[in-house]
Amino acid sequence: MSKLVFIMVFCFSPICTIGCSNEDARMEVDSHMDNPWPVLKDTMRVLALGNSYTDDATSYLPVFLADSDIDGEKVCVYMGARAAASLQTWNDLFDINSVVKLSLKAGKLQMPVVEAPLHEILAQNWDVVVLQQQSDLAVDYSSYNPYLRNLIKGIKSVCINPNLSFVWQMPWSHYEGNDKKADILWRRISIATKKQVFYDGIDIVIPVGTAIQNARHSNLPQTGGVTRDGIHLSYGLGRYIASVTWFQVLFSHMDTDWMATDYLYHLSDNEKKAIRENSFYECYDVEREYQDICKKCAYAAVEDMYSISNIGD
Repeated sequence: MSKLVFIMVFCFSPICTIGCSNEDARMEVDSHMDNPWPVLKDTMRVLALGNSYTDDATSYLPVFLADSDIDGEKVCVYMGARAAASLQTWNDLFDINSVVKLSLKAGKLQMPVVEAPLHEILAQNWDVVVLQQQSDLAVDYSSYNPYLRNLIKGIKSVCINPNLSFVWQMPWSHYEGNDKKADILWRRISIATKKQVFYDGIDIVIPVGTAIQNARHSNLPQTGGVTRDGIHLSYGLGRYIASVTWFQVLFSHMDTDWMATDYLYHLSDNEKKAIRENSFYECYDVEREYQDICKKCAYAAVEDMYSISNIGD
Protein backbone atom coordinates (compact mmCIF):
# COMPACT_ATOMS: atom_id res chain seq x y z
CA MET A 1 0.00 0.00 0.00
CA SER A 2 1.43 3.37 -0.91
CA LYS A 3 1.84 6.09 1.67
CA LEU A 4 -0.67 8.26 -0.20
CA VAL A 5 -3.35 5.60 -0.06
CA PHE A 6 -2.60 4.97 3.59
CA ILE A 7 -3.12 8.63 4.46
CA MET A 8 -6.40 8.75 2.58
CA VAL A 9 -7.81 5.66 4.25
CA PHE A 10 -6.60 6.28 7.78
CA CYS A 11 -7.42 9.93 8.05
CA PHE A 12 -7.34 9.84 11.85
CA SER A 13 -3.64 9.07 11.79
CA PRO A 14 -1.16 11.84 12.55
CA ILE A 15 0.76 11.24 9.34
CA CYS A 16 1.29 14.65 7.82
CA THR A 17 2.85 15.56 4.52
CA ILE A 18 3.83 19.16 4.02
CA GLY A 19 2.66 20.50 0.70
CA CYS A 20 5.35 22.26 -1.29
CA SER A 21 5.71 23.23 -4.88
CA ASN A 22 9.45 22.63 -4.80
CA GLU A 23 10.00 18.94 -4.08
CA ASP A 24 13.61 19.31 -5.20
CA ALA A 25 14.32 21.33 -2.04
CA ARG A 26 13.71 18.21 0.01
CA MET A 27 15.67 15.87 -2.22
CA GLU A 28 18.79 18.03 -1.99
CA VAL A 29 19.29 17.14 1.69
CA ASP A 30 19.29 13.31 1.44
CA SER A 31 15.95 13.12 3.25
CA HIS A 32 14.72 9.96 4.94
CA MET A 33 11.44 8.54 3.60
CA ASP A 34 9.55 6.91 6.44
CA ASN A 35 7.93 3.50 6.03
CA PRO A 36 4.12 3.29 6.13
CA TRP A 37 2.58 2.81 9.54
CA PRO A 38 2.36 -0.94 10.40
CA VAL A 39 -1.41 -0.77 10.68
CA LEU A 40 -2.04 -4.30 9.42
CA LYS A 41 0.07 -5.94 12.11
CA ASP A 42 -1.51 -7.40 15.24
CA THR A 43 1.67 -6.77 17.25
CA MET A 44 3.45 -3.53 18.03
CA ARG A 45 6.99 -3.27 19.39
CA VAL A 46 7.85 0.33 20.23
CA LEU A 47 11.17 1.75 21.38
CA ALA A 48 11.31 5.36 22.58
CA LEU A 49 14.69 7.05 22.98
CA GLY A 50 14.62 10.31 24.90
CA ASN A 51 14.67 11.81 28.36
CA SER A 52 12.29 12.73 31.19
CA TYR A 53 9.81 14.06 28.64
CA THR A 54 9.58 10.53 27.23
CA ASP A 55 9.02 9.19 30.72
CA ASP A 56 6.29 11.73 31.49
CA ALA A 57 4.45 11.13 28.23
CA THR A 58 4.38 7.34 28.52
CA SER A 59 3.75 6.93 32.24
CA TYR A 60 -0.01 6.44 31.98
CA LEU A 61 -0.06 4.30 28.84
CA PRO A 62 -0.81 1.20 30.96
CA VAL A 63 -4.06 2.89 32.05
CA PHE A 64 -5.28 3.02 28.45
CA LEU A 65 -3.98 -0.40 27.41
CA ALA A 66 -5.58 -2.08 30.44
CA ASP A 67 -9.05 -0.78 29.59
CA SER A 68 -8.77 -1.17 25.82
CA ASP A 69 -9.58 -4.08 23.52
CA ILE A 70 -5.87 -4.54 22.78
CA ASP A 71 -4.16 -7.75 23.82
CA GLY A 72 -1.34 -6.57 26.08
CA GLU A 73 0.66 -9.69 25.24
CA LYS A 74 1.05 -8.42 21.68
CA VAL A 75 2.32 -4.89 22.37
CA CYS A 76 5.16 -3.25 24.22
CA VAL A 77 6.55 0.23 24.71
CA TYR A 78 10.14 0.27 25.92
CA MET A 79 11.99 3.43 26.88
CA GLY A 80 15.64 4.34 26.89
CA ALA A 81 16.07 7.64 28.73
CA ARG A 82 18.97 9.82 29.82
CA ALA A 83 18.51 13.00 31.84
CA ALA A 84 18.22 16.05 29.58
CA ALA A 85 19.26 13.93 26.59
CA SER A 86 19.19 15.62 23.21
CA LEU A 87 19.49 14.24 19.70
CA GLN A 88 23.23 14.87 19.97
CA THR A 89 23.31 12.82 23.19
CA TRP A 90 21.73 9.81 21.52
CA ASN A 91 23.85 10.25 18.42
CA ASP A 92 26.97 10.18 20.59
CA LEU A 93 25.70 7.13 22.50
CA PHE A 94 25.15 5.37 19.20
CA ASP A 95 28.61 6.31 17.92
CA ILE A 96 30.38 4.85 20.97
CA ASN A 97 27.87 1.99 21.24
CA SER A 98 27.22 2.80 24.89
CA VAL A 99 25.40 0.35 27.15
CA VAL A 100 21.74 1.30 27.53
CA LYS A 101 19.15 -0.13 29.90
CA LEU A 102 15.54 -0.11 28.77
CA SER A 103 12.46 0.06 30.96
CA LEU A 104 9.13 -1.46 29.95
CA LYS A 105 6.60 1.36 30.07
CA ALA A 106 3.52 -0.44 28.74
CA GLY A 107 2.36 -3.79 27.38
CA LYS A 108 3.48 -7.31 28.23
CA LEU A 109 5.33 -8.34 25.08
CA GLN A 110 8.93 -9.00 26.10
CA MET A 111 11.95 -8.06 24.01
CA PRO A 112 14.92 -10.40 24.48
CA VAL A 113 17.61 -7.71 24.89
CA VAL A 114 16.87 -4.85 27.28
CA GLU A 115 20.31 -4.00 28.70
CA ALA A 116 23.23 -4.05 26.29
CA PRO A 117 25.31 -1.89 23.97
CA LEU A 118 22.94 0.32 22.01
CA HIS A 119 23.59 -1.42 18.69
CA GLU A 120 22.43 -4.72 20.21
CA ILE A 121 19.34 -3.05 21.65
CA LEU A 122 18.48 -1.67 18.23
CA ALA A 123 19.28 -4.89 16.36
CA GLN A 124 15.90 -6.38 17.28
CA ASN A 125 12.54 -6.63 15.56
CA TRP A 126 11.25 -3.18 16.49
CA ASP A 127 8.21 -1.92 14.61
CA VAL A 128 8.58 1.68 15.74
CA VAL A 129 11.36 3.89 17.10
CA VAL A 130 10.29 7.20 18.66
CA LEU A 131 12.76 10.09 18.70
CA GLN A 132 12.57 13.67 19.99
CA GLN A 133 14.66 16.74 20.65
CA GLN A 134 15.45 18.05 24.13
CA SER A 135 12.90 20.69 25.13
CA ASP A 136 15.24 23.70 25.29
CA LEU A 137 16.61 22.85 21.84
CA ALA A 138 13.29 21.82 20.29
CA VAL A 139 12.49 25.43 19.41
CA ASP A 140 15.48 25.63 17.05
CA TYR A 141 15.49 23.31 14.05
CA SER A 142 19.16 24.04 13.39
CA SER A 143 19.97 21.99 16.52
CA TYR A 144 18.40 18.83 15.07
CA ASN A 145 21.06 17.96 12.52
CA PRO A 146 23.37 16.31 11.66
CA TYR A 147 22.40 14.28 14.74
CA LEU A 148 18.86 13.27 13.71
CA ARG A 149 19.88 12.18 10.22
CA ASN A 150 22.86 10.27 11.62
CA LEU A 151 20.57 8.49 14.09
CA ILE A 152 18.04 7.56 11.43
CA LYS A 153 20.77 6.17 9.21
CA GLY A 154 22.47 4.32 12.05
CA ILE A 155 19.28 2.80 13.46
CA LYS A 156 18.18 1.61 10.02
CA SER A 157 21.58 0.00 9.51
CA VAL A 158 21.31 -2.23 12.60
CA CYS A 159 17.57 -2.89 13.10
CA ILE A 160 16.59 -6.25 11.63
CA ASN A 161 13.14 -5.01 10.58
CA PRO A 162 13.42 -3.43 7.10
CA ASN A 163 9.92 -1.99 7.56
CA LEU A 164 10.81 -0.07 10.73
CA SER A 165 8.82 3.16 11.11
CA PHE A 166 10.18 6.26 12.82
CA VAL A 167 7.95 8.46 14.95
CA TRP A 168 8.62 11.95 16.29
CA GLN A 169 7.45 13.19 19.68
CA MET A 170 6.71 16.91 19.55
CA PRO A 171 7.57 18.20 23.04
CA TRP A 172 5.62 20.76 25.04
CA SER A 173 6.84 24.25 25.88
CA HIS A 174 8.02 25.28 29.32
CA TYR A 175 5.62 27.26 31.48
CA GLU A 176 6.94 30.26 33.41
CA GLY A 177 3.64 31.70 34.62
CA ASN A 178 3.05 33.54 31.36
CA ASP A 179 0.49 32.12 28.94
CA LYS A 180 1.63 34.32 26.06
CA LYS A 181 5.25 33.21 26.40
CA ALA A 182 4.18 29.56 26.49
CA ASP A 183 2.25 30.17 23.24
CA ILE A 184 5.32 31.73 21.62
CA LEU A 185 7.56 28.83 22.64
CA TRP A 186 4.99 26.32 21.42
CA ARG A 187 4.80 28.14 18.07
CA ARG A 188 8.58 27.90 17.67
CA ILE A 189 8.45 24.17 18.49
CA SER A 190 5.66 23.64 15.96
CA ILE A 191 7.64 25.44 13.24
CA ALA A 192 10.71 23.33 14.00
CA THR A 193 8.54 20.19 13.92
CA LYS A 194 7.14 21.15 10.52
CA LYS A 195 10.69 21.60 9.21
CA GLN A 196 11.69 18.21 10.62
CA VAL A 197 8.75 16.54 8.87
CA PHE A 198 9.64 18.18 5.57
CA TYR A 199 13.41 17.95 5.59
CA ASP A 200 14.04 14.81 7.67
CA GLY A 201 10.99 12.77 6.69
CA ILE A 202 9.63 11.55 10.03
CA ASP A 203 6.02 12.35 9.22
CA ILE A 204 4.37 10.28 11.93
CA VAL A 205 4.20 12.71 14.84
CA ILE A 206 2.96 12.38 18.42
CA PRO A 207 1.97 16.03 18.98
CA VAL A 208 2.10 16.11 22.78
CA GLY A 209 3.22 19.75 22.69
CA THR A 210 0.05 20.81 20.90
CA ALA A 211 -2.17 18.63 23.09
CA ILE A 212 -0.72 20.31 26.19
CA GLN A 213 -1.11 23.74 24.63
CA ASN A 214 -4.74 22.90 23.87
CA ALA A 215 -5.17 21.99 27.54
CA ARG A 216 -3.68 25.32 28.61
CA HIS A 217 -6.43 27.01 26.63
CA SER A 218 -9.19 24.78 28.03
CA ASN A 219 -11.33 24.79 31.15
CA LEU A 220 -9.21 22.16 32.89
CA PRO A 221 -8.04 23.14 36.39
CA GLN A 222 -4.38 24.16 36.32
CA THR A 223 -1.95 26.30 38.23
CA GLY A 224 1.27 25.57 36.35
CA GLY A 225 0.33 25.26 32.72
CA VAL A 226 -0.46 21.54 33.18
CA THR A 227 3.06 21.03 34.55
CA ARG A 228 4.22 20.18 38.05
CA ASP A 229 7.29 22.41 37.99
CA GLY A 230 7.05 24.52 34.84
CA ILE A 231 8.88 21.87 32.82
CA HIS A 232 7.65 18.36 33.59
CA LEU A 233 4.01 17.42 33.16
CA SER A 234 1.66 17.49 36.11
CA TYR A 235 0.73 14.21 37.70
CA GLY A 236 -2.83 13.43 36.77
CA LEU A 237 -4.01 15.73 33.99
CA GLY A 238 -0.70 16.52 32.25
CA ARG A 239 0.63 12.99 32.03
CA TYR A 240 -2.84 11.73 31.13
CA ILE A 241 -3.14 14.08 28.15
CA ALA A 242 0.32 13.11 26.92
CA SER A 243 -0.35 9.39 27.26
CA VAL A 244 -3.70 9.56 25.53
CA THR A 245 -1.95 11.36 22.65
CA TRP A 246 0.60 8.54 22.46
CA PHE A 247 -2.17 5.96 22.63
CA GLN A 248 -4.13 7.60 19.82
CA VAL A 249 -1.13 7.75 17.51
CA LEU A 250 0.35 4.34 18.28
CA PHE A 251 -2.61 2.13 19.08
CA SER A 252 -5.95 3.63 18.00
CA HIS A 253 -5.96 1.45 14.87
CA MET A 254 -6.00 -1.57 17.22
CA ASP A 255 -8.95 -0.26 19.27
CA THR A 256 -11.27 1.93 17.22
CA ASP A 257 -13.65 2.50 20.18
CA TRP A 258 -11.00 4.01 22.44
CA MET A 259 -12.69 7.44 22.58
CA ALA A 260 -15.82 5.91 24.11
CA THR A 261 -13.98 4.05 26.87
CA ASP A 262 -13.67 5.43 30.39
CA TYR A 263 -10.07 6.00 31.40
CA LEU A 264 -10.05 7.61 34.83
CA TYR A 265 -6.92 8.19 36.90
CA HIS A 266 -6.31 9.06 40.54
CA LEU A 267 -2.96 10.23 41.83
CA SER A 268 -0.87 7.48 43.39
CA ASP A 269 0.51 7.74 46.91
CA ASN A 270 4.01 8.18 45.49
CA GLU A 271 2.82 11.05 43.29
CA LYS A 272 1.11 12.74 46.22
CA LYS A 273 4.31 12.37 48.25
CA ALA A 274 6.39 13.87 45.45
CA ILE A 275 4.03 16.86 45.25
CA ARG A 276 4.34 17.49 48.99
CA GLU A 277 8.12 17.08 49.13
CA ASN A 278 8.96 19.14 46.05
CA SER A 279 6.45 22.00 46.38
CA PHE A 280 5.10 21.22 42.94
CA TYR A 281 2.18 23.05 41.41
CA GLU A 282 -1.16 21.56 42.37
CA CYS A 283 -1.99 18.37 40.48
CA TYR A 284 -5.46 16.98 39.81
CA ASP A 285 -7.05 13.56 39.48
CA VAL A 286 -8.57 12.73 36.11
CA GLU A 287 -12.19 12.52 37.11
CA ARG A 288 -15.04 11.77 34.76
CA GLU A 289 -15.71 15.50 34.29
CA TYR A 290 -12.17 16.02 33.00
CA GLN A 291 -11.47 12.94 30.91
CA ASP A 292 -13.47 14.03 27.87
CA ILE A 293 -11.68 17.39 27.78
CA CYS A 294 -8.32 15.61 28.02
CA LYS A 295 -9.25 13.30 25.15
CA LYS A 296 -10.43 16.24 23.05
CA CYS A 297 -7.14 18.07 23.66
CA ALA A 298 -5.25 15.07 22.33
CA TYR A 299 -7.63 14.33 19.46
CA ALA A 300 -7.59 17.93 18.24
CA ALA A 301 -3.79 17.96 18.37
CA VAL A 302 -3.53 14.84 16.24
CA GLU A 303 -6.01 16.31 13.77
CA ASP A 304 -4.08 19.59 13.53
CA MET A 305 -0.72 19.66 15.28
CA TYR A 306 0.18 23.12 14.01
CA SER A 307 -2.79 24.98 15.53
CA ILE A 308 -4.09 25.58 19.04
CA SER A 309 -7.69 24.44 19.36
CA ASN A 310 -10.35 25.87 21.64
CA ILE A 311 -11.58 22.89 23.62
CA GLY A 312 -15.02 23.17 25.21
CA ASP A 313 -16.45 21.12 28.06
